[in-house]
Amino acid sequence: MGRRRKILIALGAILAVFGAGFSVYMVAVGGKLREVREIQIADVDLTGVPDGVYDGSFSYLSSRIAVKVTIKNHRIYAITMTEPGKTKYGRLAEGVIPRILEAQTPNVDVVSGATTTSKAIQKAVENAIAAAMGH
Repeated sequence: MGRRRKILIALGAILAVFGAGFSVYMVAVGGKLREVREIQIADVDLTGVPDGVYDGSFSYLSSRIAVKVTIKNHRIYAITMTEPGKTKYGRLAEGVIPRILEAQTPNVDVVSGATTTSKAIQKAVENAIAAAMGH
């Protein structure tokens, strides 16, 4: 067997191993993203939440979303992204914030085209409110 043929076989084997590993990685990532997209967001009862500014966050894969939620007179008064999404999806997903403010609950429709990051923002807001309630 010639030297060139051996090199081609070795390169083919390396590419096959790399491809298989990449495929496994992509299946795992896809599973985690699907898990975030399907996460349940709770309705919240703000009647027991004292006025204040509360921190909340949610992490998935290598992303972390962090918010400050201002509660005033038992209403969600403001939501500020302290660690926003760094991608176009992250910026697009911030469109969920006006929906949360209008509905007074993080349990709102996600932004189409940015479902995963919208869910992460919703969960961060839910976590901030839960922290405000001592949960």
